[in-house]
Amino acid sequence: MSDSFASDSVDLAGDAEHLLGSDEPSRSVQTEIESVLANDSTRLGQVFLRLREGVTADSDIVELGAAANTGHASNMRSTIAALTRGTIPNSPSRAKMAAGSARKLLASNRSTLSFEAKTYLEVLIERLNDVAASPTAQEREIEELEQASHHLEQELESSSGGVYVFTYPHYFQHPYTVDPERFLLKVGMTRTEPFQRVRAQARQTGMPELPVLLRVYRSQDHDSAELERKYHQLLDAADHPRGPAGKEWFATRLDFLDTIAQVLGLDTILGAEG
Repeated sequence: MSDSFASDSVDLAGDAEHLLGSDEPSRSVQTEIESVLANDSTRLGQVFLRLREGVTADSDIVELGAAANTGHASNMRSTIAALTRGTIPNSPSRAKMAAGSARKLLASNRSTLSFEAKTYLEVLIERLNDVAASPTAQEREIEELEQASHHLEQELESSSGGVYVFTYPHYFQHPYTVDPERFLLKVGMTRTEPFQRVRAQARQTGMPELPVLLRVYRSQDHDSAELERKYHQLLDAADHPRGPAGKEWFATRLDFLDTIAQVLGLDTILGAEG
């Protein structure tokens, strides 16, 4: 196989995305960025290496340990496609994620990247930020969040409970901390309580939005309260601070929560990607 997969007919980013057009990177810039990614020790670099080996299915990427779940793998593919091909996600959240990775790549390699590569990344970041700030794209994403939340609520109703993660659309689209980028997410638990009751409690706080359910983590071997306690302990130990919205709110990321579930051997039911 070629050292580069960027020119191969491989679906790196998924559906509903578009290229920068004339700002698509030159072959030499692609090679520079791919070289940086190949030496990246984070999950992004691991997914890049799996893609270069020809592993393109999200489930296979997860099986090889490069991503916490298929949603995480899909997000990483989207970011890699943006960096190596100029493929712009239509999702504001994915655009923010890709812009953050581009900024880190640029900052960490500014002394070694060529002028052309740095210019490309700067333009890419601007384009990604445009999508992230688009009111139309944000509104569409909120609609998708609500639909995914509805399906996940139905799944929770038919289960014996577990640890759930929810947030408000505004929190989902705006990071609580920027460096590192984290979002306000509530990590709670339920045994038999339907999410509609959780939603009703959240409405009483006076928030102008209804919460959206993002994840449910379950286990046949652990009580929901025990799982919630472990989650909170691990989040505290990792210095993911509790947010101002309440003691169960943390400034964290879904991929971190998903990784905890993977390590603990939990079943993860996905709602929105992120």
